Amino acid sequence: MISVKVRSCRLSDEPKFLNDVIFVRNPNRNMRQSILLLLVLSSLALAISPLSAQETRGFCGTSRATLDGITDHLTERLAELAKQPATQRSGAVTYVPIKFHIVNKNDGTGGVEVYRVLDMLCGLNEFYADMDIQFYMKGGLNSFNSSVAYDDPRSNAGQQVLAAKRFKAYMNIFLTNQTGEANVLGYYTNDSPNYSIDAIVIRRDQVLSNAETIEHEAGHYFSLLHPFNGWECEEWDASIHGNPNTFTTAPCNSLKAPNNSVLSEFADGSNSSNAGDFLADTPADYNLGLGWPTCSYSGGCKDSKGVLLNPDEENIMGYFSFCTNYHFSDQQKNVAIAEMNVRRNLPSNNNRYINTNSTPELAEPGPVSAVFPEQDGFSNGISNVKLEWAAGPGAESYIIRIDRISSFGFQPVYYYTTDPEVTLDFVLADGKNYFWQVWAYNEYNTCANWSSTFKFTSGMSSAVQDVEGLSAVKVLPNPVALNQPIDVQIIADRDLRLDLELYDLSGRLISTQRQVSITDGSQVLRVMNESPMTGVYLLRMKGETGVHTERIVIQ
Repeated sequence: MISVKVRSCRLSDEPKFLNDVIFVRNPNRNMRQSILLLLVLSSLALAISPLSAQETRGFCGTSRATLDGITDHLTERLAELAKQPATQRSGAVTYVPIKFHIVNKNDGTGGVEVYRVLDMLCGLNEFYADMDIQFYMKGGLNSFNSSVAYDDPRSNAGQQVLAAKRFKAYMNIFLTNQTGEANVLGYYTNDSPNYSIDAIVIRRDQVLSNAETIEHEAGHYFSLLHPFNGWECEEWDASIHGNPNTFTTAPCNSLKAPNNSVLSEFADGSNSSNAGDFLADTPADYNLGLGWPTCSYSGGCKDSKGVLLNPDEENIMGYFSFCTNYHFSDQQKNVAIAEMNVRRNLPSNNNRYINTNSTPELAEPGPVSAVFPEQDGFSNGISNVKLEWAAGPGAESYIIRIDRISSFGFQPVYYYTTDPEVTLDFVLADGKNYFWQVWAYNEYNTCANWSSTFKFTSGMSSAVQDVEGLSAVKVLPNPVALNQPIDVQIIADRDLRLDLELYDLSGRLISTQRQVSITDGSQVLRVMNESPMTGVYLLRMKGETGVHTERIVIQ
């Protein structure tokens, strides 16, 4: 079952970013909830109160025509595996390029948040890791505006947009507001036999690492069927289908001649080669998971021979919920790997081709540390404040969020950048605490999640807690005009000595004064008679018990 529970969200302004949803990642990504709570956006008060929600069931919307196309490829892969079962795995990891398409409304609003895409990709890679298949965002994400694709990608007009926007040689995943059909959480469409689309569509509330909708739909992309193939249109019901089951062919007709039907699989698997999903190690299932309240089936469904069905509730291609160890069967893994190998070896002009010849940046982004403002430091201003940080060598891009409360549930503002710094485009409230975090990532490594929370106080001067005896520091003025003196007012509650060191942002020492005498009370010290060139500098005041840093802007 592809489903998720979303606990809270909020509305906010959208000055520089996509829609703003507060999301707390579930640390147990394999725990799947059966009830989908549809987001009900009402007011900013939702940011600090539980989300009222409407409960509904959700399911995969992959069409019968697409499933028939999958069946063709599945049959071919099974025949190849029967002849050469040991040649599909090379032992090396295959990196599959993904192009995520964030679909917005015509006015550019409504698209899913980038950090949720990162989290979903993290979950996808975790799930496929034991198959030596990994995914990465080659060339970053794509974003475009189309209200018809946003709300109705299944319509003729929506499909035309998807076909026009897909990237050849990539696995294309479109992230939309709706899927064009009630309760459909996602689907794979291959437009067989032309494959002019060959893409996955995921509804925005399923863009989560623990929803597992993407893992299920990627299974279809790699030519896997539902274990209840042929029962998608209706789940088994004793009052309709009998018990034992009287439907020797599944109720959902295939579109393929000559039989236009799918056989109902026997519980003992004796007809598995030409019934159900055609795999021997996925037990018979007549869509028994849809609506079943637990991960343990006990509904008593019997096949036409009178044998009880014992479905694999934790199979990712099924519909059971509340399970803790979703997985592919061994045969499903072999088929998926074989299908990937076929796709990567197709001619490059084939719409099913995926180019796996590149390897993404594999270095971890590393932990993020605040450079300015320092933890519990001060912004030295309230407008055009710059946030600066350091990360590991693998960090290529960053998402930053800043808010007045540490839960980021008040009025968070998001920024996206490839530089380890960002200038805030709003005026801070003077003398107030602000909290900020950074999510560092690259095309492949997206699992870092948010950094530790950094805190600073807005304003030009500050109380000082990191050097004993030093009570307050203020640069006079800040910013400093080019070629003018740099003066600092210092308030101390005792006599002490400080080393004053001025650095540029590259770490180059500009000036130094050793063991400067500071007396109890207030005094003004001259750091330099003439300021250096325009830029940002750090004045470090070292005492016996600590170091205090002030940011100085020369302009």
